[in-house]
Amino acid sequence: MTDSPDFTDNDPADGFSERLEHSRQRELVQGLLQAVADRVRAEETLADDQAGRSEIEDRGYEDACRALEQKRDDARATIIRQYDLVRDETLSQIDAEISATQIEYDDRVAELQRKSEGDQERIEKEREEARWMVQAVLDDTAEDSPKHKFETYKASLKVSRVRRLADWEDLAGRVEAVAGQLAGWRMPQSPSTSQGKRPPADTDDCLEHFVECVDEANHDIDAIGRQWLPRVFGGVFPLVLWGLLSSLVAVPLIVLDVPGKLKLVRDANSLGPSVGISIGASLVAAMMVMGLVLLVARIRCRRLWERLGEHSADARRARQHWLQASQQEFGRRKDEFTDWYHVIVEERENAIGRIEEIQSGRAEEIANRHKAELADAHQRFPETLKQLAGRRQQQDVDCEAERSEQLEKIEQEYRAGRETLDREHTQRVASERERFQRAFSELKQNWENACGMFDTATGDMVARCDELFPAWLDLANGGYSPPERVPPAVRLGTFDVDLSKVPGGVPVNEQLQTV
Repeated sequence: MTDSPDFTDNDPADGFSERLEHSRQRELVQGLLQAVADRVRAEETLADDQAGRSEIEDRGYEDACRALEQKRDDARATIIRQYDLVRDETLSQIDAEISATQIEYDDRVAELQRKSEGDQERIEKEREEARWMVQAVLDDTAEDSPKHKFETYKASLKVSRVRRLADWEDLAGRVEAVAGQLAGWRMPQSPSTSQGKRPPADTDDCLEHFVECVDEANHDIDAIGRQWLPRVFGGVFPLVLWGLLSSLVAVPLIVLDVPGKLKLVRDANSLGPSVGISIGASLVAAMMVMGLVLLVARIRCRRLWERLGEHSADARRARQHWLQASQQEFGRRKDEFTDWYHVIVEERENAIGRIEEIQSGRAEEIANRHKAELADAHQRFPETLKQLAGRRQQQDVDCEAERSEQLEKIEQEYRAGRETLDREHTQRVASERERFQRAFSELKQNWENACGMFDTATGDMVARCDELFPAWLDLANGGYSPPERVPPAVRLGTFDVDLSKVPGGVPVNEQLQTV
């Protein structure tokens, strides 16, 4: 660093004097700092401009890409929606045809089934009517039919047997009960020895005679049951009755002193013999009265029992005769029925066989026709349904293929548009990069020029200082030679310019750091 004094007219400075002046040095430093500031400002301006342009370009590119994608998505959605509508409408029409065909198929099968069932019912009805007509002509239940007559007689005979057996068993039970009752009344009766009267020869009259005998026997049993006098002699009641009658007789005899008045007692004042005689007389009198009553009751019961035995014997004999006669009548009618019934059965079976043959033929014909119609329906409708299903599937495939083709076309248009956007974006980015490189080259050139000018000026100053002020080591050993004139400046020292200590002195860009 030098400091040059002011020169006068008598001591003009040479060309290097100005370069060694302090103002010149300060001017160089200020110029360098100004170049640094200009470079920093130019870098910031260029960087901001580049960032803004890049951001605008990228945003425009992204917006264009999004718009293109949105256009593609809208077109895809429109195509998908349109083809879905067309597909749904087409498939709905085919589904409607399939449903209508299926309904027609089901209706046809149901109609054939109903028709078959109706024909079968009609055939069965005609068969039943024909059978009814045959049965009506050769009816076993007709009143003049031998079978009807025989079955009616057989049923009535069975009912009569059951009823008569029940009547007889009931009568026998009641007779046995009456015998036990009489034995309990101390009036036992010997079994009846009556053989009964001879019943009528006719079965109906014999049956009526049996019924009359049973009724009369039941009437006799009821009459015996209504007897009250024999009941007195049942159980311990006779002893009680004997005691009561004895008391009724003894009390008046004792009170009236009848033995004394009749002089049956020697000592009239003695009460014991009188009482004994009275009691004895009353016991004997009561026993005599009860004996008479018992005799009357036994006579009455004996008469009723004998009449009951006669009626029972008549009923038993009438029953036996009726059973024998009815069995003979049943055998006779059975033989008569057998002689006529097989002829009627044979005619009826022949007629029914002819009816069954005719109706079976008609039923088989109707069944074959129904089977053929049903087979035709089962063949025709499934084929139609299969064709409709195939057409539906083909329509679905065609719609899907056409939709895929349209979507592929939209995708191709999108790729073409995207390629155009990419190409234009690449061109604009390249143009912007080229413009940036030109501006950066100009900035670099300016920075290089400023640094070069500063380096050149400082180099000249250092060289001049080295010339005017040689180093002390160089002056030793006779190396010093007096200058021809006084130096235009005084060397004070060196001043280092360190751009790293100056804000923005060292460029951030590596390309500018090499300058």
